[in-house]
Amino acid sequence: MFKDVAAIVLAAGKGTRLNSDRPKVLQEIAGKPLIFYTLRLLRALGLGKIVIVVGYGAQKVKRALGDSCTYA
Repeated sequence: MFKDVAAIVLAAGKGTRLNSDRPKVLQEIAGKPLIFYTLRLLRALGLGKIVIVVGYGAQKVKRALGDSCTYA
């Protein structure tokens, strides 16, 4: 649908106010990490490219999402 549009998802938050060692985007709601809901919507829109900006816990985020996205 939007193959010529890219999305940039800011996913570098530490989440200190959540009292957890997990990155903020990996905190779960209804058994799934928060970022999964964002990615599900972006994929449903048919975007051409999804870039995830990672920071704290970058390796954990990359491991959770796999190779389906580009990371910065």
